[in-house]
Amino acid sequence: MCIFHNMIRVTYNQIIFLLAIFSTLIFTLSLYQRWITLDDAWFAEQAYWFAKNGYVRSELFSGFLDYEVRQFVYHKLHIWQGALAIRLFSFDPYVFKSISLVYIGLFLFFIRHYMVKNNFYHNYTFAAFVLFFFSNNLILQHGFEYRPELGMMFSGFISYFLLEKSITLNKRKLTILAGLFAGITALYHLNGLIFIAAGSILLLINKKYLFSVLFMLAAVISISPYFFEIINPANLQMHIFQFKNDPALSKDEFTILGWIKKLAFEPKRYMHHTYEFFYLIALIMTVSFNWDKIKKNTYLKTLFIYFLLLTAFTGLLTPGSKTVYLLYTFPFATLLISILLRETIENKKSRVLAITVTFLFLVTNIGHVGSLFDKRNSEIVSLHKTIMDKYSISKNSEIVAPLLFIFNEIENVKIQGFHGYNLARCRKDNTCHFRKITFTASSFLKDCYAANKSYVILTDANLTALKFKPVINHRYDGYKYMGNEHYYHIFKKI
Repeated sequence: MCIFHNMIRVTYNQIIFLLAIFSTLIFTLSLYQRWITLDDAWFAEQAYWFAKNGYVRSELFSGFLDYEVRQFVYHKLHIWQGALAIRLFSFDPYVFKSISLVYIGLFLFFIRHYMVKNNFYHNYTFAAFVLFFFSNNLILQHGFEYRPELGMMFSGFISYFLLEKSITLNKRKLTILAGLFAGITALYHLNGLIFIAAGSILLLINKKYLFSVLFMLAAVISISPYFFEIINPANLQMHIFQFKNDPALSKDEFTILGWIKKLAFEPKRYMHHTYEFFYLIALIMTVSFNWDKIKKNTYLKTLFIYFLLLTAFTGLLTPGSKTVYLLYTFPFATLLISILLRETIENKKSRVLAITVTFLFLVTNIGHVGSLFDKRNSEIVSLHKTIMDKYSISKNSEIVAPLLFIFNEIENVKIQGFHGYNLARCRKDNTCHFRKITFTASSFLKDCYAANKSYVILTDANLTALKFKPVINHRYDGYKYMGNEHYYHIFKKI
């Protein structure tokens, strides 16, 4: 029997190492010609204006909540580091995307450090974490995108690690450091308040009442730069106006009944796609079959409690049910899975289930990677310049174009994004949701003409949404359809 178990261990270790290498390779290869997303463009524009003017505004979303004048509601530290990247390197989509790669490297370094300090580190355990890390669609998709979640995942985990050590070692200095990192996480994005809430409750559960106060005070100090721009009463008033009317927020964010409903439906976040669902099943499986071990191990017990607290506050405090927000709890869930996986496979009662669930997790998650890149991205920036030159779009012209057109024409023309127009139109009409198109191509072009837009550039997707099939050289509401360049369609004001 011992020989059999040893064989399982050896085979398990070898397979985990090979799969970890395979998943890392898949992630690395997926970086080639990766999609440039709307979020890449949206946040990059904010970083550009901050680098140039010292404050954030948006021409892409001009006409909406006075964003073209000044934008007070934005992800502070996320945008500030983007502005620094522009100063150090250039305004390039892959410069912004690469910020997340830096956080991935730092995060994995600290995960290994966590495993060593808590006696969880074995070669196979870290390899298992790497496997579930790089094969998870959350990392495959958002690990090379200019969004704040990877930075938050990193700083939030450091906050937890320091918090855990402050409890076990009874050191106030570590509590203060943990609070500072929790506040930094909220400075990236206000969703980071969940780390402040979860950390303070964890300390209270462990009867560290003074520590909880110190933790929250430290968090307040590190999040305080968020409020520097709105000390002025007029700026504060505009901030409140923009925050309350942010399209990402619903009425549920502001009522007790809405909070209860959000908390009750938090599991829905794991059920949008099969790859998230099997991620949840893998977590439930490893925890349920190793519950006795979790209860007896202080570190695992604390890790699981913090995961539950963070999950609850994610449901309460974050808007909607975006799957990208699963990155906040991702380190803790993935640690539990990777630490407990071998015991689950060695258990006769759970062996077949564990192997099956792991296989389905890998297939569904890695199987999605093909949708993350496109060969056109290698030419997208040069294509924008080609359009500018071929259609004689003069410098400083006012145009309507896709958000991605800011790469790298933001210094040459004033660009209102099609999405920005949609938001402005929805707010004006007060009749539609910003993700839906309810206006016609004719009314859209008439508005562009009235606003003196020299050119209108639309994508295939825009034409489909507008149910518009233009004919070259025909005229439509003051614009002539000049032709198309790949997936861009160019209309010139007559």
